[in-house]
Amino acid sequence: MSFVTASKNFFFVKAYVGDKKTLLAFNFQSRDNAKNLAGFTIFCQPPGQLPGFYLQNLLQFEEPAKHRPVASEPPNSTVNAPIQKYRWTHYPGTTHQGLSPTFGDYSYTVTPRYFDSAGSMQALDSALSVSVKVPVGSFKKGALTLGFTRGYMQSGAYVHHFGKDTPVVPKTKQLDFDTNTQAGTDKNGQPITFAQIYNWMGETAREQVFGVLNRVLNDPTLTLKVFAYDFNEPDVAKILLTLAEQGRVRVILDNAALHVTQPGAKAKTAEDQFADLFQQQKKAPSDILRGSFGRFSHDKIFYRLENRRNPHTSPHRLDELLLDRTLRERQSRFGFRGCQRGRAL
Repeated sequence: MSFVTASKNFFFVKAYVGDKKTLLAFNFQSRDNAKNLAGFTIFCQPPGQLPGFYLQNLLQFEEPAKHRPVASEPPNSTVNAPIQKYRWTHYPGTTHQGLSPTFGDYSYTVTPRYFDSAGSMQALDSALSVSVKVPVGSFKKGALTLGFTRGYMQSGAYVHHFGKDTPVVPKTKQLDFDTNTQAGTDKNGQPITFAQIYNWMGETAREQVFGVLNRVLNDPTLTLKVFAYDFNEPDVAKILLTLAEQGRVRVILDNAALHVTQPGAKAKTAEDQFADLFQQQKKAPSDILRGSFGRFSHDKIFYRLENRRNPHTSPHRLDELLLDRTLRERQSRFGFRGCQRGRAL
């Protein structure tokens, strides 16, 4: 299922199924139906017995009291500040359900909202509402699995979950730190660990990366080849260093200027730290090679190789491939903003 559609009278809703997210699109039969349009209210009903909620807007009215607000909802709830776009993407866990949202069949009820002749928003009219039910979960089709990161440090959702002063890396900038240490506190004063931050930011891309790494780590018949650009994720580094000690990983790591420690720098780059540790711990045939292209080699690739007889002397077979397909990973702590994984057939 790639999309779901529903309509009532002159109003149409189309929901596109994504990777643990849903793109909702809205339209009218004619432009006359959009006259005095204030926007769209979206009510979300998660699966099971979980309570439903209105999605929240990033904006709100300058004077909410003039627009018949629902007192039990915040000013930026879409029942009080409707979405003023003809599309909206819902990521479960953005403002509701915390860091571990439930997945399954979600129902979205979208209602067009209108201004009256005085410029005030009219009360919600459920007779105009259209509902769609969408399966929300990880995207997988045959041997192909896609993964995407969840959010950026600069996003409002990051502040909502982790607080505006919570850092994404320790001040020491050491690569081999324990990600289960406390990074800061959330808006309720509860402790937040770096691991919680990385799990949230990495989302399904992180799941794909560690799925491949842990399969190799737990199976001595498997080996790994890695092509990496940015390399600053502590838990990835720990697994690769363990494989290096076992002679089961070979790495090509970028050495462009931004990844090499410059004269006068207060600390080594994460890439230099990893390369030093790898050289100290490696066991043949594990090895690491530093290099770069004329510009940027943004892609990151993991090749999982399988040998059911002798992993060191017999030919290897490509069993699984994880490929990063983005040029924008530097906006996020976790390098894989979008990736795809496929099993060899």
